[in-house]
Amino acid sequence: MKEIIIVETQNGEKIKHFLEKEHENYKVYYENEEDYWRQAVRTASQDKQRNKEIAAWDKIASKVKDK
Repeated sequence: MKEIIIVETQNGEKIKHFLEKEHENYKVYYENEEDYWRQAVRTASQDKQRNKEIAAWDKIASKVKDK
């Protein structure tokens, strides 16, 4: 059974470390959009396939700009 537990904390890294150690799946929700996008960029930068796609799109975008 899946449960949703909301924890408001200033010590998120410690809680995330504990959950990872226990092999528990979790999602992090942020209070503001800036934190959300910062996390999305951090996650994307750790994904090799996403990095390849980003590089390809950057290459396409630079060719479109040049015209």
